[in-house]
Amino acid sequence: MIIHDEAILIAKYQFGDSSNILTLFTKEHGIQKGLLKGANSSKIRHVLSLGNILSITKMVRLEEQLGILKVDLQESNLANIFYNNTKLLALTTMCSLIEEFIPMQEISTPFYLDSKDMIANLTKDDFLLLYANWELLLLNNIGFGLDFSKCVVSDAPDIYYLSPKSGKSVSKTVGEPYKDKLFIIPQFITNKTTPNNIQDILNLLDITTHFLQFFCTEYNKKIPNMRNLLIKNLATLF
Repeated sequence: MIIHDEAILIAKYQFGDSSNILTLFTKEHGIQKGLLKGANSSKIRHVLSLGNILSITKMVRLEEQLGILKVDLQESNLANIFYNNTKLLALTTMCSLIEEFIPMQEISTPFYLDSKDMIANLTKDDFLLLYANWELLLLNNIGFGLDFSKCVVSDAPDIYYLSPKSGKSVSKTVGEPYKDKLFIIPQFITNKTTPNNIQDILNLLDITTHFLQFFCTEYNKKIPNMRNLLIKNLATLF
């Protein structure tokens, strides 16, 4: 069997003296792993930066086998953010979250395209807001999507609180008696405006952290340490 696809490089591991095992988030075939021979050569080493977009060919006899890879660079993203530690952390966090939470070979083309766009958007000034929204897309992709559209009780659009159990929103009036058990939805989401500061984004990431951890408990996963480092880094910017 031969697979031809586009892919985001999300992880690489040394194998022997000159080969790497690559983990790839592909556009049409989900997460794929494969062996790349000669990965330490000067011709290929620069291609293997996390977050790069690659054209790949995977050759495998049986679907459960690792397979042999050939890769070509399609888009290089590291150079655009190399001197910004927060952007680098965001990129590596994205890669580690995809590796941990997206099942092997589960096709998820829309989320692949969202992730590819997010990597490109790391060059923008509002990349932290875009990153936080990407985590919402990740949650939606793994079946833990949050609903900020309306109050689940009254159908009113004036949402204020979010349930930590259901991920549904309620209005301030409905949620007030239970406010100690609910998340306050960041105002930039309810008002559909831009965040006032880093703390607004951290408040949203507190919510996504909760639901990522909920998923981890359900499916015996673990939030990657790289994401914890990103949150600590953002806290120093506030």
